[in-house]
Formats: sequence, structure tokens, C-alpha cells
Amino acid sequence: KEAIASVLTREECTLAKNYALRLLSFRRRTEKELRDKLVEKEFTPAAIDAVIAELRERGVINDVEFAKAFVHDTQLRKPSGKTLLKRKLRMKGISPVIVDTVLGEEISEKDEEFLAFEEARKVLRRYTTSRKIIDQQKQQRRLAQFLARRGFSWGVIVPTVKKIFQPSKSGSRDDESSI
Repeated sequence: KEAIASVLTREECTLAKNYALRLLSFRRRTEKELRDKLVEKEFTPAAIDAVIAELRERGVINDVEFAKAFVHDTQLRKPSGKTLLKRKLRMKGISPVIVDTVLGEEISEKDEEFLAFEEARKVLRRYTTSRKIIDQQKQQRRLAQFLARRGFSWGVIVPTVKKIFQPSKSGSRDDESSI
């Protein structure tokens, strides 16, 4: 009976490991995501722990590397502020310590301000090329709301909106000359 139990345990670990590796072949995953998928497939907790420990030991799953790659890829596709990135990483099961460390390393205050300014310019370009005339106050409000949805802090949003809408010396807005 012990030999059969031992074989069954090894077999379940092998099945769990194969399933985990198949999941990881599609994309990187956090430890929590992988654990949840294995629980969903009804593997035993002992098998799950063994697989996670082995994959972590081999460096196949690494939450720090995942977080860095996630931030980098997200910023390339759809630039976002630290607030939104923090929320998304926490939803993926990354610990708060790792999230704060990675965001501190990957995105500086100047980077966040630059990204907010560039995104604001893109949105403002749509407003200025639209046939529908939107007054400046409404544009400012919409722009601030857009940046807030993108996860930028109000400490970044307010100066960005002011910078975009400040009148230049020639009397026209700064954004029109830079667009």
C-alpha cells in the first residue's frame, strides 16, 4: 500500500508539474496565478507546494522578474501611472514589498511626469482635431479624468494639466505649438 501511495503521489506531482509548465509556456505567471490554476485543477496541496517550490528553485517562476517585465510591457503598450500599475500587480498576487521595490526602480517621478505629459498631448490632439468644439475648462476636466483613469497621481496630473494649458508668450496655448 505504501509503494502504491508513493507512486500515486509522484504521479500527481508529475502531472501538476507538466500542467504548470504548459501554462508557463504560454506566458509568464506569478506564483499566486500558478497556484490558483493548480488548485482549480484539484491537485493536492502537497503536490502544488512541491511543484511551486521546484519551479521557484529552478528560477522558472520569479515574482520580481515578472513584475519588472509586466511594468515594462505595460508602459510600452499603454503608459500608466504608478497607482494603476500597483493595483494590477497586487491583483496578480505580487507582494506589496516587491511591488513598491519594482515600481521604485522602474519608474521615477520624472518618468511618470513625462509619460503623463505625452499621454495628455495625445488626448489633447484629438480634442483639437475634432470638429466638435469643447471649451478649455471641459478639456482640462476631461484630461485630468483621463490621466486619473490611467493611474497617475493628482500630484502628477495637476502640474501636467497646468503645463499643457498654460498660455505661451505668443498668446496661444503651449500644446498647440508642440502638437
